[in-house]
Amino acid sequence: MHKISAIPSILSSRSAASDSEIARRWDANSAARSTELLDNGDPSYRALKNLVFESLADHEVPVGSKILDVGSGLGYLAAEMAASGYQVDGIDPSAESVAKATQLHDASGGNVAFFQGTLQDFAVAHGDRKYAALVANMTLHCAADLQGFMFAAAKMLQPNGVLIATIPNPGTYLQSRADVDVSGIDLRVEQTLEIEFRIRNHAPHPEKVLFFHRPIRIYSVAADNAGLPLLESRVPEHVGPGRSRDVAVLEFAPSQRS
Repeated sequence: MHKISAIPSILSSRSAASDSEIARRWDANSAARSTELLDNGDPSYRALKNLVFESLADHEVPVGSKILDVGSGLGYLAAEMAASGYQVDGIDPSAESVAKATQLHDASGGNVAFFQGTLQDFAVAHGDRKYAALVANMTLHCAADLQGFMFAAAKMLQPNGVLIATIPNPGTYLQSRADVDVSGIDLRVEQTLEIEFRIRNHAPHPEKVLFFHRPIRIYSVAADNAGLPLLESRVPEHVGPGRSRDVAVLEFAPSQRS
């Protein structure tokens, strides 16, 4: 069994070094991820996509609205939202992933565009843009600076907007993985971990990824500090094969929401 290992302090810091290291690892994994999605080999992605669309419907985000897909990766979710009639911008720290996303989805009718960088970068460069929804599908646990992420999210949302996030369920996900040992780790507090990225019945990706384990209360506090309180936290009974209760859906909205 492979043990989860703590990251050296230089990577644990909430710094640009963390962001560049995260991007480097996802650059290295982009080819493997592309193969999985092109082969339709990730049923969990399809289930997660459905959860996102359910939340968009629950919050009555009108077709034609602007959506920001944060951590858009290879762009499949962004392209599907664009195909449903939304105006979508996708951002991702991995330059390789953004290049592949642009190549794969360039013919999406002009409804989707991709940008390289963190949400914080995007908020500085495009702070005048406002979105009806931000979608962070399996992204928040990869964000080194959670508080900075939440402040940037609050800046980019319309007053009646919503941030929809899916994350590995902090109460079950790491404990359910047969390839890691968390017996020596206190999962009641925030931890910076290094784990393999792997899809069921596929080989692990070439590079381990940085995984920022955070109990739900930590997400809630960071969001409160940014004026983006947690509206709802729920755990679907089943998401994809072998993933019973291993995903949590978090929804946040501006505190001035009417």
